[in-house]
Amino acid sequence: MKLQHALPLTAWFLATALSGANAAATTNTKSATNTTNAASAAAADAREAFYTQPVYRTGQNPKSCDTLPDGLPITLGATQDTRPLARVFMSGKAASVVWTDESGDPHSSYFYLNKADCDWLELQVPPPERRAEFEQHVSRLKDKYDSRIHFQTPRAETVVREYRLQCPLKPARYVPLINLLYASLSSIDRPQSWLEIMVEDHDGEIRIVNDFRGPNVPKGANEGPERNGPRIDKAGKISMRNTSIVDTACGGYMGPIWRDK
Repeated sequence: MKLQHALPLTAWFLATALSGANAAATTNTKSATNTTNAASAAAADAREAFYTQPVYRTGQNPKSCDTLPDGLPITLGATQDTRPLARVFMSGKAASVVWTDESGDPHSSYFYLNKADCDWLELQVPPPERRAEFEQHVSRLKDKYDSRIHFQTPRAETVVREYRLQCPLKPARYVPLINLLYASLSSIDRPQSWLEIMVEDHDGEIRIVNDFRGPNVPKGANEGPERNGPRIDKAGKISMRNTSIVDTACGGYMGPIWRDK
């Protein structure tokens, strides 16, 4: 039987291919739309937790984040609805919101579902398990480097081991001077060149002197200004050639050698 209006074979293949491509494109478009909708729904679900559960943010207390028992405020300043502005991160543990005050100035605020996350990431107040890690870190430094600190008198040893360096930029912290000396010793510790520290007692004034040792120590290293460490006068006031090292230690950039007051 003869087919009427039959397509040539090449045209039939082309029409079939185009039909299949259009169907695939439609399927892919639907799939992409569904993926986008699913992602939007997931983001909305993640944000919802911050409006239905207690959240935590920084406040006046430098040691503890404040609790917002009713969740993230919907109104912040002149911003009437924070929900479309909330961005969730840290795998759903935190949210950031950029909001505007009554003067039109932008602000960014961070909210956390877990108080320990807020305390640590915003205030650098470690949870109990991290405090144990800090103690272990200093203990390892002490085991390795304590023998490289040489005290001229028992009083010199007492002063240095008990001295606390205050943290001007983080007033809730201090750095034990002995911990700073351990960190300094660890920074110059090679088989052919290392550091030892002499703590001298000059009639009540404590002087800390760096003593560079080893075959690879450059000639004259122990004659330059680097040899002079901190000094503590009879009244307990400390003077240092490089005061920025205290801020570095207080900020945690020399390892967890700082302590909470």
